[in-house]
Amino acid sequence: MESRPKARAGSPGPVAAGVPFITHENDAPMVPLGAQMMQVVMDPEAGGSSRLTIGRSHWPAGGAGQPHAHEGWEEMFYVLSGEGELLAGEQRYTLKPGMVVCVPERVPHCVASVGRDGLEMVFLLAPGVPGRVLSPAAAARPGEGAEPGGRTGQGGGPRS
Repeated sequence: MESRPKARAGSPGPVAAGVPFITHENDAPMVPLGAQMMQVVMDPEAGGSSRLTIGRSHWPAGGAGQPHAHEGWEEMFYVLSGEGELLAGEQRYTLKPGMVVCVPERVPHCVASVGRDGLEMVFLLAPGVPGRVLSPAAAARPGEGAEPGGRTGQGGGPRS
């Protein structure tokens, strides 16, 4: 069985070289970002997809994000467990397990956990953005850290 290819900082990564990139959620730290715990599992800098960022977020019961919008990317959520609410523009939407939501770029939105067990979701950003754009702590992998003076979020940066 072959080992999982890993990228070096600054390299195009195995996907760009035509090699599949396989990772596991246990390889990425869960870090705090506002009211949520967030985990960036694969992003363009980690050497996975050059076009997508995927991760997981956990909102504790009663946790809520701040309204924000993204310039240059859209955000999708796949609800794994719990109950939540999405405020997008002036509209409120209920979030339940199995639902998939796509928030277009420039649409102000925020997420809140309204159930007693918290809210667990997978998020996808397209096009992909480096995890350090989401949160400098999210980019910290064993032996690495966020680049000093690195790119900051666009349009307030993702916070949901």
